[in-house]
Amino acid sequence: ILGRTLADRLSQRLGQRFIVENRAGAGGNVGVAYVARQPADGYTLAMGTVSSHAINPNVYAKMPYDHIKDFAPVSLVATVPNLLMVNPDLPAKTVPELIELLRKNPGKYSYGSSGAGTSIHMAGELLKIMAGVDIVHVPYRSSAEVTRDLLANQIQLAFDNITVAWPQIQAGKIRALATATPQR
Repeated sequence: ILGRTLADRLSQRLGQRFIVENRAGAGGNVGVAYVARQPADGYTLAMGTVSSHAINPNVYAKMPYDHIKDFAPVSLVATVPNLLMVNPDLPAKTVPELIELLRKNPGKYSYGSSGAGTSIHMAGELLKIMAGVDIVHVPYRSSAEVTRDLLANQIQLAFDNITVAWPQIQAGKIRALATATPQR
């Protein structure tokens, strides 16, 4: 979403066409590795994330790129909060109610993330540790797949970026319980 918005604005401002190509998978590693293999001529850019440039190098034993040497940072584009959200069929309406439900049903519920090692995956693991609950992690290739299965109740909860989830929340198809930010 941010890449497409930024590409449109850059195209207008610089008079140069920008094409966005999503290459989902491995917590951003697939797309970022592709960019790392391109000529360093300034014509191929990556929307690096905390996952691709901070978390993954500490999670994966072997990376398909060097997160420091293979890239030259251009700009911070945005910081986007993650949300804890649930399928509306789940009876929990608050975080305490969700924790109580998960504690009473160990291993019964699952949460989705857009890949192992993403900030979204780490948020789910942090919930498991801090709340002392047993929930099953289901990694997907993209946030779109997480949203699809959360809507279909294939997974019952997820963390995701507010930009991805907000339209479904506004439509009442997903219930947001909390933001993963220090303040409201």
